Formats: sequence, structure tokens, C-alpha cells
Amino acid sequence: MRFKTAFNEQVAEFQGVAERLSRLVEDLTQVRTFDAPEAPGSAEERARRDRIIRPLDRRVPHGPEEDFRCKRPALSTLDGVPFDGTYI
Repeated sequence: MRFKTAFNEQVAEFQGVAERLSRLVEDLTQVRTFDAPEAPGSAEERARRDRIIRPLDRRVPHGPEEDFRCKRPALSTLDGVPFDGTYI
């Protein structure tokens, strides 16, 4: 229990420092941090994302080590959350 408490305190402290550093960089560069979209909450949003992902052959994985020259990926996913360009 002591380990978990100490660990959580360190994580909270780290998150605070990270937030302050982000604000400092944002203030200096005048560029706001990218807020990643959360997993779909509504049935409508899940259906929209399913339509985006469905045509892809999930059996063929692609990764950053691939040569993507002359290719235009329609979307990418990160932890199951699709990024189709609408969030950029």
C-alpha cells in the first residue's frame, strides 16, 4: 500500500510538471497542444468510426517502417481510435 501511495504521488507530481512545461512551450510558440480525441462515446460516433475502419483489411498490419512514398493513407489508428484527418 505504501508503494502504491508513493507511486501515485509521484505520478501526480509528474503530471503537474508536464502540464506546466506544456503551457510554457505553448506560450513561447503560440501553438496549442494537440488534444487527442477520446474513444467514441455515442452510438453515432462509434458508427462513424466503424465506417471509416471497416473497409480496411485488418489482417495486413502497416507500420512506420514501411515505405509510404507515393501513398496516401486514408487514416491511421492509435489504440483503436481512428485519426482520419478531421482532428488535425
